[in-house]
Amino acid sequence: MNRIVACLLLSLAFVTGCQYLSPIGPIISIGVMWLSGEGQKYYNAEQTVILEAVKKVAADMDFVVADVETKDNTIYVKIDDKAGLDRKYNGNNRFNIRITRIQHNVTKLAIRLNFWGDKPYAELFFDKVDQCPGVKSFKTVQELNDAVEGK
Repeated sequence: MNRIVACLLLSLAFVTGCQYLSPIGPIISIGVMWLSGEGQKYYNAEQTVILEAVKKVAADMDFVVADVETKDNTIYVKIDDKAGLDRKYNGNNRFNIRITRIQHNVTKLAIRLNFWGDKPYAELFFDKVDQCPGVKSFKTVQELNDAVEGK
């Protein structure tokens, strides 16, 4: 009997996810969200503050800002390692970064990985951006929603 119940619960978890098995309900936290090789995080800061933080962190981690381009409400930043400057720049850079202004004081930082194994560097990059002056992370989904809605 216990095996039947265990098989049913496992099947339920497999088919519907764990949301129906959790006695407390899902716990949602704000952090880096990864999707298809790109990490994204929302900040409670102006776009220019995040750009300066990205430049500072790149320099601290011995990376070089190879290119900065602004288009509409997004700033595109290409970051390479210092060895990349010794050869002719061919677009084979370490990170592609997008800093998108969502609303006043709501900015999304997205880091696209270009090489296998760079995810720890990107996570460290996010952590160091979090520690920069003037950069504030959202603590809850409700804070983020309220900021986007202008509350």
